[in-house]
Amino acid sequence: MTSEGKLSLIAMTFSLLACAIGAIGGVLHLAAAIVLKGAQYVSLFTEPLQSLALSFLRLRTEASNLALTLFVIHCVVIGYVILRRLRS
Repeated sequence: MTSEGKLSLIAMTFSLLACAIGAIGGVLHLAAAIVLKGAQYVSLFTEPLQSLALSFLRLRTEASNLALTLFVIHCVVIGYVILRRLRS
């Protein structure tokens, strides 16, 4: 396998990881909405539920930051492969 092929596989791995982590972030966002919607019988626990929803949203933010970082690495690797291909 050529070095471009190996770099392309690395870029693909980073891209897939970014997509998977982005999907997890979407689930966390949905979980926060479900917790905040809640049923009427849990209205006694509003403060803990709001705290749990905020925790979900903070985790979603961290997941989005990680996904974006992985996507940037993917773009840099693909850019390097393209530049190397153009020079040869």
